Amino acid sequence: MMENNKKNILYGLFGLASMLGAALGYVYGHKPFTPENLLGVLRAVWQLAAACCVVALAAGLGERILRGRQINGAERLAVAFGIGMGSLSLILLALGLTVGYPIWLIAPLFLAALMFLRSDIARWLLTWSKIKATDVFEKTIALCVGVLIFCALLTALAPPLEFDALVYHLTLPRMYLDAGRIFYIPEIVYWGMPQLAELQYLLAMQFGGVESATALGVLIGGVALGGIFGVAKKYFGTKAAWMTIAALLAGESLSASLSWGYVEWTSILFGVATLVALIRWLKRNEPMDLLLTGALAGFALSVKYTNGVLLLTVLLAVALVNRRTLKQRFADATTLGALAALVSLPWWIKNMVATGNPFYPLLFKSGEIDATRLMFFRSSIPWDNWQTWLSALFLPIQATVYGIEGAEGFSASIGPLLLAFSLVAWMDWKERTPEQRNALYASAVVTLGGMLVWAMGSRFSSLLIQSRLYYVIFPAWAFLAGAGFDSIWRRSAGSVRLGRMAGTLAIFMLGLNVFQTLVAFTAQNPTAVIFNLVAPETYIAHNMGAYASAMKTINALPKNSRVLMLWETRGYYCLPLCDPDEVIDRWVSDLRREGAPQAVLQNWKAQGYTHVLVYELGAQFVKKHDQRIHLEEWRALDVLFASLHAPEHIGGAYTLWKLDK
Repeated sequence: MMENNKKNILYGLFGLASMLGAALGYVYGHKPFTPENLLGVLRAVWQLAAACCVVALAAGLGERILRGRQINGAERLAVAFGIGMGSLSLILLALGLTVGYPIWLIAPLFLAALMFLRSDIARWLLTWSKIKATDVFEKTIALCVGVLIFCALLTALAPPLEFDALVYHLTLPRMYLDAGRIFYIPEIVYWGMPQLAELQYLLAMQFGGVESATALGVLIGGVALGGIFGVAKKYFGTKAAWMTIAALLAGESLSASLSWGYVEWTSILFGVATLVALIRWLKRNEPMDLLLTGALAGFALSVKYTNGVLLLTVLLAVALVNRRTLKQRFADATTLGALAALVSLPWWIKNMVATGNPFYPLLFKSGEIDATRLMFFRSSIPWDNWQTWLSALFLPIQATVYGIEGAEGFSASIGPLLLAFSLVAWMDWKERTPEQRNALYASAVVTLGGMLVWAMGSRFSSLLIQSRLYYVIFPAWAFLAGAGFDSIWRRSAGSVRLGRMAGTLAIFMLGLNVFQTLVAFTAQNPTAVIFNLVAPETYIAHNMGAYASAMKTINALPKNSRVLMLWETRGYYCLPLCDPDEVIDRWVSDLRREGAPQAVLQNWKAQGYTHVLVYELGAQFVKKHDQRIHLEEWRALDVLFASLHAPEHIGGAYTLWKLDK
């Protein structure tokens, strides 16, 4: 018997050795990949691993803070991660303002924290097992969601291309890392915005480069989707949970922005987490749940200013949905608001110390914001097609029908499912349990209250009409859509299952977005740079045209050069040689302050600028559409350039002027 076992083991080992030898020989002879391909894949794996470690650290920290809080479903994914992200951002802010980010300090702290929190991280990872698809309908949605996230992840692992990421979302953390600390950056007024998400990107960039930061953005979106799945499943079942995710991802802008390196999905994450905590507190009236709600709403505000709409609507829900006495409601709202203010306070202190304005660059002149720059930053006329308050009352319909990514107005395609299913969320109200009614009521207050603020803002500014500024309330809207689908799913007309028809139509709309995503993904071709088939510069040039040529020209200048950009806001790819014109106001602001074109020129030289890059297409657009710059101010610019040598023309869209004649 022993001899037979030995023979079996020897034969098995011989067979494995034969297979291995044949495989190695085949690979050697056929060379299915080159060393460059392998290096590109290994680089992408490392970048993704760095992003995953940041997620693990934040999730583990959140789990440790939440110990003892019985949030047992998949909604715990978002709550734990949100609390962890917010807490981690405060730690990173404190480090950046004091000792900085030397790798010799950050790397040991990072690894030690991962080891210390390993059991908490493992517990958080186990929560993902609660997300399941049980039938063909659910698995079809899961497949579509998987394709969208996979495309977003591959896109994120290629060099970033999107506008605001190159203006400040990725530019600020890169500048902090280059300097080794957080410092005041006067040429980027968005420095004054709260930067919870950007500091997460900074940590990922520290270990994996900029692609690791954009990959982290995809993972944050994935956690947000897991959390909204969990809260919808808890109250309305698995099918409603999958439809809640489908309602969010059926919109081109929402799914595409996963890979952009923006902060929209971080806003959605905190929208989910705050909604979970709010519903839990309204059900249980436990003080710790109220504090959790306040902290999460405060962390949402620490992502971007317009997320304050979430805090306002949560306070409204506390006032309306809470069944306690008026005095108790006031005390609850005060406690919640105070904690939200407390966790976001460090960002206002940072601004106050640097500029004298806690809400820089808003409200009043401060720092580098003079009267002209303040006017340009905050003044914007209402969108021309949005004429009356009556129109604003139909905002959800308008945003759904007329919202197109990159176009004027809403500037985002949010898909049809949020509107379609949320309109019937009230169905079966009498049959709902008290817990379901409570959750629906809270979600409706957040959604409708947020839309009211959205409608009011849209009447005063074409910027404040943009859908992406209000993504923080979209989880509540999606929750209502899931509830509406749950009501339709169980209905039939005779032998016709209305729910199946609605589900089929929803999958079709989600599938359309999958198709659009695959077309865009193929055209963009991020896999070419991931597999090292093309250089990053070639990939950027393929997708960004003249802008890439302008960046290449700037980077070829002598190292002591410094370039001022006019009507071009994106500075990431020419750092540290360039200063962008991120509010599109630099020329008129300098002219009105200095009084004459030659005085402006001397001021630029005194600041160390050696060149000016003009985005001619942007200047032409502004000249045609923005009446805040007067004709004589455009003529003064011509006078200034007439005193210089002829410029270098770049890609038919840019001119580069040398300031020394």
